[in-house]
Amino acid sequence: EKQHWLLKHSSSDQLILYHYTTADGLKGILDSRSFWGTDVYFLNDKLELKYGNKIILERLNNYLNIENDECIKFFLKKLIEVAGVHNTYDTYITCFSEDDNLLNQWEEYAAKGNGYNLGIRFSSDSDSRTKISHYSENLSTNYYPVLRKVFYEVEEQFEIIDNYINILISAARNALRRKDE
Repeated sequence: EKQHWLLKHSSSDQLILYHYTTADGLKGILDSRSFWGTDVYFLNDKLELKYGNKIILERLNNYLNIENDECIKFFLKKLIEVAGVHNTYDTYITCFSEDDNLLNQWEEYAAKGNGYNLGIRFSSDSDSRTKISHYSENLSTNYYPVLRKVFYEVEEQFEIIDNYINILISAARNALRRKDE
């Protein structure tokens, strides 16, 4: 089942993604030799995080409404409860683009065209992750960055969500069958 995820999120071994930034942003990247991520709860578009949660809940409710097995219905209700809870993990993002010359990216993120656009080479090996350590006030946390593509087409979003819901339902059915044996 991991293959579906990797097919959607993998690319060629010589993938170049672009990061648009200001002069100050470039200086920070060069001085620290790193990219800084933004906490997802502080994005400039507050609806981005809510949108993903909303469509996951919609899809789960669709499955709940057509399911006949009471055990699976109970399982789906629990998934809905969990999906409705805000993420308790710290999640930070850094944005990249597949396109190296987009007007809206220059205007929004690169000082209205007076900034910079860095081309960064990535590998499609999604399992090779570099551990990042974050230290703040007696708290040490390890992070594992993951490169993931954002899909803007609603049908594609539904396909990804439905695939995972089907995997979860199938696993629940298998567990119930084994329990009954």
